[in-house]
Amino acid sequence: MPDCEYCEQSFPDEGSLLEHMGEAHEGELGRIDQRRVEDHYGGDDTELSTTIGYAIVGIVFVAVIGGAVYAAVGAFSEPPAEQIHEHGSIEMTIGNESVNFDQSEYYTPQEDKQVQDFHFHSTGLPDTWHMHPSDNERLTLAEAMEIADIGVTSDSVTYEGETYSAADPNTTISVLVDGEPVDPESYELQGAGNPDNGDQVEIVVETGN
Repeated sequence: MPDCEYCEQSFPDEGSLLEHMGEAHEGELGRIDQRRVEDHYGGDDTELSTTIGYAIVGIVFVAVIGGAVYAAVGAFSEPPAEQIHEHGSIEMTIGNESVNFDQSEYYTPQEDKQVQDFHFHSTGLPDTWHMHPSDNERLTLAEAMEIADIGVTSDSVTYEGETYSAADPNTTISVLVDGEPVDPESYELQGAGNPDNGDQVEIVVETGN
């Protein structure tokens, strides 16, 4: 499933991605991406320009109508909060095995609204976590991992139906963010546009022989 490198949105196929790039990022495209978009439209800039022109007219129309309504009702409420759309990195190990987040159940099936709220992009270890909750409420680390069907508390981890508990003398649980231990049930994830600048999550389960 291709992602837009200009805004991190995911698309079901290359054609949808190219149409989005042409409509939403025309002024940002590099020469290679411009050529890809033009080739998608058969090398004819007219169709692309027309599409963009209609989009601009629509935006202006909506803006004018919205402004008129705003003035008419005398709305002075606070502007809506900016939509949460953040990234960070994650690495999880069970015993000596790293969890592979490069699997379809950890990506974003469009019909699954909850998985759209939080999912992963596998770019090589560490993987990238991606949070954009539909209700714009920040997720705790435990809530985010639960969406991936992984249970995480300060002293236990449940993965693929098996629970590892720190109550077992042969088991050690570590849940770290940026190298510091956190309570996953109360800690709210903090991310950024660049995964390297967001929370660096590490979940480690060490088991005895």
